[in-house]
Amino acid sequence: MSPSPADPYLIFFNSLAILCWLILLCGTVNQRVYHFVETLGMPLFLSVAYVCIFVRSEVGPSDGNGKTKGMFAIDQLQNIMSDDFTMLLAWVHYLAFDLFVGHIITANARALGMPNYFLWPCLGLTFYLGPCGYTLFVITRFVYTRAQHKTGESMLKYISAIDQTIDNPLPLEVGNTGAHVGSSCIAENEVIEIQALKDIVDDLTKKEQRLVKANKSLGSYHQRLNSMRPELKVPLLNQANVVGVQQVDKSTVDNYQMIVSLLDAFCNKKKKKEDHGYLDIPSDFPYENAASTDEKKKVNESIGVALKKLCSGGLDLSERLRSNPNEVLVVLDAPSLATSKAVLSMFPTMAQVAHQIIVPQADLLQYFQIISGGNGDHDMYIGIRAQRLDHWLCANAKVGFKTILFYADFETTFVGNHTKQFSPAMDIQRYFRYAYPAEPVSLLVLTVKVRPPRGHEISVVNDFVQYEGLLNGYDVTVVETWAKSMTTVMYEVRKI
Repeated sequence: MSPSPADPYLIFFNSLAILCWLILLCGTVNQRVYHFVETLGMPLFLSVAYVCIFVRSEVGPSDGNGKTKGMFAIDQLQNIMSDDFTMLLAWVHYLAFDLFVGHIITANARALGMPNYFLWPCLGLTFYLGPCGYTLFVITRFVYTRAQHKTGESMLKYISAIDQTIDNPLPLEVGNTGAHVGSSCIAENEVIEIQALKDIVDDLTKKEQRLVKANKSLGSYHQRLNSMRPELKVPLLNQANVVGVQQVDKSTVDNYQMIVSLLDAFCNKKKKKEDHGYLDIPSDFPYENAASTDEKKKVNESIGVALKKLCSGGLDLSERLRSNPNEVLVVLDAPSLATSKAVLSMFPTMAQVAHQIIVPQADLLQYFQIISGGNGDHDMYIGIRAQRLDHWLCANAKVGFKTILFYADFETTFVGNHTKQFSPAMDIQRYFRYAYPAEPVSLLVLTVKVRPPRGHEISVVNDFVQYEGLLNGYDVTVVETWAKSMTTVMYEVRKI
């Protein structure tokens, strides 16, 4: 028999159909391939080819020999298929619709979560014998969904039995086959699991009750503390003390006004609901192994030297404190009391007036670490206060304290931390405006963060401190600066 002109087309469409079925099988295990399969592009391609072949084939009511073409007699169908391209048309029709049925089977199986080992036999049979494959899928789907339904009902009954056992424990009747809870039958090992689960629930319930009780006690504790919250304020400038303002550089005034505007925004910023506590401010600064530990030692040594120089030509520091009970040294010190010990080592006779070293400590943990440690090896008592520095400044504004040393060792930026509601810049204002500096000369030491984005250059901080001092009648001079992870500046404060 001579080759038909339709043979190349037949080979092409058979190869294409096999490729499409392989892609369909891959789509059952690969999500990306399945997305391509979902578009139904492969059956659509065969359908378009079918239309093209239909135009090419000679399908009509009769042929040129007078033979009738129809669908209601075998000889009529044979007459139709006598044309090669009409036979190809029928075959592509078969390929396209079998592939379409394969798509429907795959989509349905994925929607039901049917495993692939149930799906693949159905697809294989659909490829070879389309209707048989679809019939097998319908049967498989029926069996699978019934099994899933029964499994779901069993799980619901099992969960219901567990809930009933936990919420309303009933007497257990243990027999040879298991235990009965109400009308439900549960195996012995399941009873053990349920009992263990119930024990866990009971334990968690007890823990919850303890936490509720502790939270109630903590809330009462905070309520008592907040009822005695000191009033924090920054007093207005005393215009009588403002001298020499005309000689200040414009850049200094600009820097001062910039910080003041930031403080106004700080005060006007809405507080968060969780900003309730005002006493305990936990410190997260690693004072024992910080990178600036060596620098801190240098600062402490310089403070001791500066205090000796301050008292040269007059009374020793210990004698001065003994004769002036209102003169104090205010130091924000860590539990190691490094600064306080450095001062005491420079003035050994200060042990008897060590109570005039005031250490406000806002971190209650560090406060208890200090007082439980006996203040080191010295036979002395240092004035450790469980109090924030800003509260100490406001609470003692009318007592008449004068600070020979005011060491504000902060762990924040100069403007401050709004969450914790404290500001080093405002404390500097309180320090000058409440007239805390001792006369005629005293030391102010300030440590702040100057790193961006929230920190300010140390020159801006210096301008603010010096101009604030000037507005209150004090001449402030920078003595020394140390820059590490934090920046520390020592100022000499002299009454004008």
